[in-house]
Amino acid sequence: MIEYFVRISRFTFYSELCKQPWLVIGLFGSIVTFTVASATAFWQWREQTNADDEFQSAILQARNFSKKPIAGLKTRAELPEFDSAQLVDALHDVANDIKLPIDEVSYALENTAGQPYLRYRVTLSVTANYPTIRKFADTFRKQAEHVSLDTISCSREDIAATTLNCDLGLSAFYRKAERG
Repeated sequence: MIEYFVRISRFTFYSELCKQPWLVIGLFGSIVTFTVASATAFWQWREQTNADDEFQSAILQARNFSKKPIAGLKTRAELPEFDSAQLVDALHDVANDIKLPIDEVSYALENTAGQPYLRYRVTLSVTANYPTIRKFADTFRKQAEHVSLDTISCSREDIAATTLNCDLGLSAFYRKAERG
């Protein structure tokens, strides 16, 4: 029975191919297009499902993360007392040791009324090669653990130039004075 059906189908296919080749080619193309579209839709559905699962697990981790104390995080009592002169001296000492010329520096004490710490923002403009700037950032981070590198933005005048013009944004965190 199946053999008979296969012979009839083959005969019909070849006779239609001879009579109307574009119709058969179009039908075959439609089948291929449908198959590819179905496979693509399935693949996108799987990717979306995986992304949703990763998102949900990230949310769960974030909720659990906020409940646990962070190892190595300085508490308010471990932060140093506010002393801007000490930060300025440390900044210039590291820059002089590494021979990093500082073009411009600005300091701003941020209003942190709702926070248990003070945030002192420092913005530097420097001109040097990449290894020197990297060494400065690493050395300063090791010497002043209460300071973080927030931003770094570099540009150069020519693609072949090795000298970079960089703006570095730092934040220094200090303990607020006790009120009594």
